[in-house]
Formats: sequence, C-alpha cells, structure tokens
Amino acid sequence: ARGAAHPDRLVAYTSTQGHSSIVKAAMVAGLCRDASGGDRVRFVPVDRDLAMDQEALRERIRADRAAGLVPFFVCATIGTTSTTAVDPVAAIAAVLAEGGFTHSGGWLHVDAAYAGTALLCDEHRWMGAGVEHVDSLCFNPHKWMLTSFDCSAFWTRDRATLIESLSVTPEYLRNRATES
Repeated sequence: ARGAAHPDRLVAYTSTQGHSSIVKAAMVAGLCRDASGGDRVRFVPVDRDLAMDQEALRERIRADRAAGLVPFFVCATIGTTSTTAVDPVAAIAAVLAEGGFTHSGGWLHVDAAYAGTALLCDEHRWMGAGVEHVDSLCFNPHKWMLTSFDCSAFWTRDRATLIESLSVTPEYLRNRATES
C-alpha cells in the first residue's frame, strides 16, 4: 500500500467469486497463511447476479476501520472464472472514493483475466464501466486471442510504484541517469 500503515493492520477485499490467485497473492505478501484468507482477506458477499455487493463492501470497510484496521486493497473482477460474473467496477470505485480509500493509499485492482478481451468489442464495453477509476487492470489475451499460453497484459496507473517494488538497486547506486 502507498502509505505508512503497520502491515499487521492491512486488510484486502475481494468477492466470494474472486479467483484463488488473490488469496495466493495475499499469502505471498504475508497477509494470511492459507486459502481461508485468515483475518486479513475479506470475502465480500455477492448479489443475485453473483457480482460483488457494493453495500456489503461498504459495511465491511466501515467495520474494519472502526476496529482500527486499514483497508488497502480491493480486487474487483470482470468475468469471474467460476461464473463469468462482472463486478460493478464504477459502483465499487464510488464506494471507495466516498470513504477516502484512494487518498489514504488504497489500491483498486480489476482482475479481467478471463473476460477482459471482450472489452475490445463495442457490445461488451459495458463491463468496463468505471475502469477509469482503477489503479490497475490485468487480462489474459491467451484465453480468447489465440496468443501464447500465459500471455498476461497488466496496466497500472502508477508504474513507478510497481517498478520500485521490484527494484533491488541500492540507494547508493541511484542517480538521475539510471532512474531515467
């Protein structure tokens, strides 16, 4: 997260239909020890269309903040693997904006691995409503576009944060020339 919260207070959110890779990433980041998500990954209930219920998300975030926790990551999905459900990205972004989520260092990611390619078609662009508010989006061209297996396209609003998180260059070797 872009902020100074203690790692033990960070909480991530995804719907009950979110991909298992979200919990796997939380495990790698040290947020939980197993696929249950533990205390720091919240599985948000879904509505009748199996999309993330934004009101349930709002309530979980409020409850976590009241408990002194720091919501830092929300993963919405466009085309869940199990049901192809489409989370209401615009409504989720609005919930996060009203609570100051992004201003406090929160990150909204969209997992469009399965159905993201459909966003290229005019008739399916409705699924991407609200993506202009997200911090990152990933989709897998290999699923629909006949490209090599494991081809994954990742976009992030703040590439400097991503690059910095993967950097192993010590501070004493950094200068304007190498940073450019």
